[in-house]
Amino acid sequence: MVNLENLMLKGIKQKADPDILTVYEYHPEVIDGFIKVVNKLKLNNKFYWIDKTKQPEHNELITSGYRDYCPPNGAKNSPHFFAAALDLVAPTLEDQIWFAIAALSDGFRRAGLYPFSGIVHIDICDYDWQKKYGGTPAWVMDRNGKYHGFQTLYEATEYAKKIVDLSEKGG
Repeated sequence: MVNLENLMLKGIKQKADPDILTVYEYHPEVIDGFIKVVNKLKLNNKFYWIDKTKQPEHNELITSGYRDYCPPNGAKNSPHFFAAALDLVAPTLEDQIWFAIAALSDGFRRAGLYPFSGIVHIDICDYDWQKKYGGTPAWVMDRNGKYHGFQTLYEATEYAKKIVDLSEKGG
């Protein structure tokens, strides 16, 4: 179990946008796991980071790491506030599903699909964290910004496919 109890980083200012350095400082396993996912999906040309004392040399994937603010429709106890999450560019729902599957098989605990904004969220927050701060193991944000929580990634992907299909049919 990852102990996030003392890691709500109130008072720590973002170093950049996205702030990947703070994630690496507090939870290197998030970045190390992400790099495994990048390698597994053969996306090495989209992200590389040689000198971990400064921002990555090349980043086309991470849109959000540590955050010191809550964006519109954002979770009030987001794992981003704990430097325990990443949001990634994944333009299609299929891309989001592949990222989520790869991340969950490499140590990440939760995944969120955002089929209408081209983002997938991955984090290391376990069941105990969810009991304390809320949330579910998987979720989908619909076109109206409403979250729909699920116990499995399979349930989330099926729901996401359904709402994407409905949207494409004009529903």
